[in-house]
Amino acid sequence: MERILIFARIAGNSGRARWRVDPVAHAVAEADRVGDHHVAGRAVVADRDRPVCRGAAAAKVVRAEVDPAGADLAVIDEAEKRNLPILGICFGMQILNVARGGSLIQDIPSQVENAINHQQGIPRERNSHSIRIESGSLIEELANSKTDVMVNSHHHQAVKVMGESLYATSWTSDGVIESVEDKRPDKNVLGVQWHPELSWESDPVSRAIFMRFVETCNVKIQAAQ
Repeated sequence: MERILIFARIAGNSGRARWRVDPVAHAVAEADRVGDHHVAGRAVVADRDRPVCRGAAAAKVVRAEVDPAGADLAVIDEAEKRNLPILGICFGMQILNVARGGSLIQDIPSQVENAINHQQGIPRERNSHSIRIESGSLIEELANSKTDVMVNSHHHQAVKVMGESLYATSWTSDGVIESVEDKRPDKNVLGVQWHPELSWESDPVSRAIFMRFVETCNVKIQAAQ
């Protein structure tokens, strides 16, 4: 999903310009773009090294700076206010939990007893460990009623204390939370710790996650018409 960024110009000593993202203004612009273009949802993804701006006039721009966590928190807050569907992926699930008042395990290898490997490396799309799925959860429905499936893994942090109105719906064998859902029936909020965008072509559960997200967005669009 292409980002709309609001920048404040900061003049440097050289006379050239740097651009700093205003997370709150960015969040409002993002939500307004959702309304203007009828894309009624928000996927918060975990690529912490993603480019901040592309296609900017390179002649005078030195660099762009952004606080990724601050921007994501602001976007989540705005999406929540507008009751938009939210899909959190990897760090997206973690920052969703933080936005709801929850906390994180900062380093799985040093803080989780008998931790399995959660940083599989390449090939990144390969499913490398299994997860146990809560009966009656959305993830179980998307997994075609299976209670044990394989997923990929690329993280060293994890959800610790659950945020408000969120509950865990799947776990690895070492107890690390792999998915969260909103408890309220009028909310369409899902977070997964793995990367379905890497494995959707070969993995039916990852594909079903995106199909369901698009479906909930379409429902939101139709309700607004």
